[in-house]
Amino acid sequence: MKPIKETIKQAGQYIVKYEDDKVPVFLASRIAAGIAWPTAQKDGYFCVVAAQANKEIVPGIETKPVTVLVEGEYALLPVLFDALGTQLQKVSCTTIYAQYNPAVINKPGFDGRNKAFVLAFNDYKRKRHLLKLLRLQPPLISDWLVGILTVQKWRAEKALNIPHGTIMYNQLKSMVIEDRKQTEQDRFPAMTALICAMTPFVSELMRGQGLREVVPSKYVW
Repeated sequence: MKPIKETIKQAGQYIVKYEDDKVPVFLASRIAAGIAWPTAQKDGYFCVVAAQANKEIVPGIETKPVTVLVEGEYALLPVLFDALGTQLQKVSCTTIYAQYNPAVINKPGFDGRNKAFVLAFNDYKRKRHLLKLLRLQPPLISDWLVGILTVQKWRAEKALNIPHGTIMYNQLKSMVIEDRKQTEQDRFPAMTALICAMTPFVSELMRGQGLREVVPSKYVW
């Protein structure tokens, strides 16, 4: 992916400028980030995605194309958080979507899914000025199968652009049908982070009637 230099927010849009001045700017209408916590199998991972403001809505598709702008993969939490904070500062994004249950974060003990990581993030950002403005939000899609099928559907509709050669692209291409099982999700942190980051774009499609129907038999790897 092309290194980003800075992002200027202007008239409700984001002008993303790259380190290489020869690369045209990326005009975005919305930017969001997703994070997957580290597991015994994989390092932690984050991604930043954006809806292209200069693209027309594809006929029959209810959203503008969403593109993956940034990704990162790190084993240690301090390094993961630092890298995430640095990139989010460059793209003027403050909201990170991550898997956790807000209802249990302030309860004693570690009874909630991923609670320890959320507490670690909150503790870390209190100590680092760079991260103070960042906030975590739970994702709209919490079901692994629905998330994966949504990613596949959007890619088929050309509503989601994942650059070739990226960690995310390679994970997606390596998946098989058996990997749709909930027990397999920890093997694909890039997919988990992407599903989380898609929250604001998916929410635009809710229209008060729930997520667009996803039928498993319609999708192939």
